[in-house]
Amino acid sequence: MSEDLIKGVCQAVAPLKRVLVLGNGFDLAVGRKTSYKDFYDSMYCPKFYPAPLIDFLNQKLGDKLDGVRWLDLETALQEYASLLIKQDCLMQDDIYVLKFYKIPYYRMSLPNNDKKYSSNIKKLLEKGYMMYVENAGFPYYEIPYREDVELSMMEREKKALELIERGLMNYLNAMSAVESNHFIIHTLKHYLENPVCSKVYSFNYTPVGNLLTDKAAQASEYDDSILYVHGSVIKGHVIVGAKDGNYEDYDFVQKSFDSQFNPPPLLMDMMEADEVVIFGHSLGDCDSQYFQPFFQRMISSFDHKKKKIVIYTYDENSEIDIKRNLNKLTDNHLSWLYSMTEFKIIKTKKEDETSE
Repeated sequence: MSEDLIKGVCQAVAPLKRVLVLGNGFDLAVGRKTSYKDFYDSMYCPKFYPAPLIDFLNQKLGDKLDGVRWLDLETALQEYASLLIKQDCLMQDDIYVLKFYKIPYYRMSLPNNDKKYSSNIKKLLEKGYMMYVENAGFPYYEIPYREDVELSMMEREKKALELIERGLMNYLNAMSAVESNHFIIHTLKHYLENPVCSKVYSFNYTPVGNLLTDKAAQASEYDDSILYVHGSVIKGHVIVGAKDGNYEDYDFVQKSFDSQFNPPPLLMDMMEADEVVIFGHSLGDCDSQYFQPFFQRMISSFDHKKKKIVIYTYDENSEIDIKRNLNKLTDNHLSWLYSMTEFKIIKTKKEDETSE
């Protein structure tokens, strides 16, 4: 079938152009354990790395993991990078103790038998910067990141973000497969099989081909047609960070400062599309550079044909969050968005989940 004929068929049976945007809610909906809590609780999260950045994230997010979203992590990175003063989590005596136990000795004596370091050891154990180990009845202290003990604070800060990205990629690669029976999978497959009519953008790092088929070659074709906004495990690089801002020495936390940052033209495609479908994306502030210009255009355009916008979210609470974020993106003119587009929010929570 010629490309012109395919285009003609698409125009006859579907919108001229459709854009599907996938967020973390998509992965969660199909059963993937890709929440921030899932990652934080895994062995791949560098939550014991001795950097002030990690210490801040643990204090900011660690006590309420069930409700933490990736958006909250990005917001926390932005907040931390904006702080004028950042205190090192390792004092001079802490570093001395860590250097003393850098090579695991089969002993429990204090450095130079000086009791003044007992409080340092207690602190380092509580934070996970050193760990008590007993092997064949011989106790000793283990230093998880022993090679980084003598790095400067800024060197540890930069490495902390690298470890988050590397750990997340390793976690996602090790994640077990899920069943692909969710209704959105069938919709996604339809979009991918009509590439002339549709484009699929993903803010996730996970592939989708293995959700759609058991055949490796065909799965690869599906994944090749996905446009990943912030990298993917398939490409071997993921980008975690904050939105653009004035962070001075901490500008490395910006996604746009990543050496491989090269997002596809999501904004332009949404502007040109007849239908925009958003599944599982919170539309939060950290990705506002992609969505604010789009929704601003939607409330100011008087085109004769309304654009169709469909947003899939989990439940009533997430729907409220979506509306609050949309209200910000439209400068408190959410009602205009309803008036000037064919707008719909669809909740995916099942009835049996509601009754639990």
